[in-house]
Amino acid sequence: VSKDAQQVGNTVSKTVASVNPFNPPVASAQGQSENTPSASLRSVNLPVPVAQAPISSPSFVQNTPDWLKPKIATAATKFNIPIMLFSALLKQESSFDPDVIYGRKTSSVGALGIGQFMPETARELGINPLDPDQAIMGAAKYLRQIADHFSDEKGKTDWKKVIAAYNSGMGAVDQFGGVPPYAETQNYVKKILAEAGTPHQSFGGARQALLEE
Repeated sequence: VSKDAQQVGNTVSKTVASVNPFNPPVASAQGQSENTPSASLRSVNLPVPVAQAPISSPSFVQNTPDWLKPKIATAATKFNIPIMLFSALLKQESSFDPDVIYGRKTSSVGALGIGQFMPETARELGINPLDPDQAIMGAAKYLRQIADHFSDEKGKTDWKKVIAAYNSGMGAVDQFGGVPPYAETQNYVKKILAEAGTPHQSFGGARQALLEE
């Protein structure tokens, strides 16, 4: 993660809405989740050095809800995952839909939460997939495990394989030596690259690896 990405996780004395899992954000009439503080949200202060980037930094993909930004930045920084990549992946998994995040909607195969974890994977990671804090931290931890598997001896990570493995499993990526020839996985990788491929310092050296064929 570059200096910009690390800075984003530590915003300057900024009040951010922290979600109570039992009172999630409600969707507006237009279908977009409300991200402004309300009775169901409480404010917390996140102190940060003055030189750091604000939480509104473009390190996040478009339409990332404000209440999720500090959670994503903190988890990505802890596990050394590019913030833009991480937010793009979570957006692809959940569309940042509160109904998905809190389990009111599940996938056809039973995947849960913002990271769309299968129950057995969530158990292995020791997380509650319907708790956004735990699920986001768990997704970053899982991505780091995958990234370590697809990094060479010099520490260069093949992020394209990492994205594919999050969707189809490391075994499938190993078997095919790259993105498996599954339509779902192929589209999954393309969509995340389209979101995360915007040039920005927060990607650092990861962007080139992402865009390499």
